[in-house]
Amino acid sequence: MSYHATDRSAVTTDRRLARRTVLATGAAILGVGAPSASIAASDGPEQTNKASSAGSCDSELDRWDRPVVRTDADWDTTVSDARYCSLPCALTESTPLRIGQQIRLSGGGPNGYETAAFTVADHRDDGAVGLTDGGLSRMDLADGDGVTIGARPVHPSYASRNAARLNEEYAEYLVGDVAATSVLAMAPHGGHIELGTDFQAERVAETTGGLGWVAAGFYDGAGTYNRWHVPSIDVEIDSFPALSGLAGGTYDWTVAFHGLADDAIIVGGTASEVDRQTVADAITARLPNTPVELGSDSTTGYDGSSPINVLNRIGQTGRTLQLEQPKSVRVNDWHAVADGVADAIGELSA
Repeated sequence: MSYHATDRSAVTTDRRLARRTVLATGAAILGVGAPSASIAASDGPEQTNKASSAGSCDSELDRWDRPVVRTDADWDTTVSDARYCSLPCALTESTPLRIGQQIRLSGGGPNGYETAAFTVADHRDDGAVGLTDGGLSRMDLADGDGVTIGARPVHPSYASRNAARLNEEYAEYLVGDVAATSVLAMAPHGGHIELGTDFQAERVAETTGGLGWVAAGFYDGAGTYNRWHVPSIDVEIDSFPALSGLAGGTYDWTVAFHGLADDAIIVGGTASEVDRQTVADAITARLPNTPVELGSDSTTGYDGSSPINVLNRIGQTGRTLQLEQPKSVRVNDWHAVADGVADAIGELSA
């Protein structure tokens, strides 16, 4: 059975119960602290005095050790097949691991990632983890090498941006008011994956009295994107515990911040053209020299309207907004975009 971007495993968890569970414990990991101007090249203090990731805290994550094997499987994947894998049937049948979810693989060689996020594309009968040539190269592995499968892509004991940054890791966390139902601001690719987007989600959550969810990844040097990026239409909600706890909630507006290689800011989502134009106008009022466009088929396909986009699986249809932004905006004017979005939401909610 092959994986396709539209496949989603059945969800049996009571979403509302899960949301109450996460929100009851979420206050321990809240906090905003984004800089007030442009993001410096170093993105904060130097990464010295790195905290140790060893110890009993890691025991929270279910893990399985298996060999890897090269596969020629022809998966219909969203991005490069180097970011996908197949798992043994014995695991997908007897553990929480499922096709379509995100996991972490650890044990890479010196010329690859020691640990990276993968999406499960398939299962296999031979007891090994199947990786394409690209996947093996990504981790610097060969047939027969061993890896450790982690049940979640995010680190099991890091719950803040700083913890992820100092340890070159991947973490999810909540910011703002855990009881809010007015605005949910999302940054699925925070940290150094799509620089500046986590600061934007935090700022919108703070200024609107809403809630923010961030998944932030880091790596010492180039390659953060390839190590931790999971396409929005691939994100399996149950793979991210804090996000899973938010599913089933009803938010007046849900907004996701992203980055892209383009010159314009693109306002997408399932909101009406009139509502998205209100957002575009509010951003233009703060950034008059930056082009702002409404998402459509002509805007490189990043219109954020797909029903399988995680934004639209969490938010209400007709009440979601997706912001795609060039790096220059995310580095220098991230706060102006966030404030424009907050302005517009305030106007639309009046």
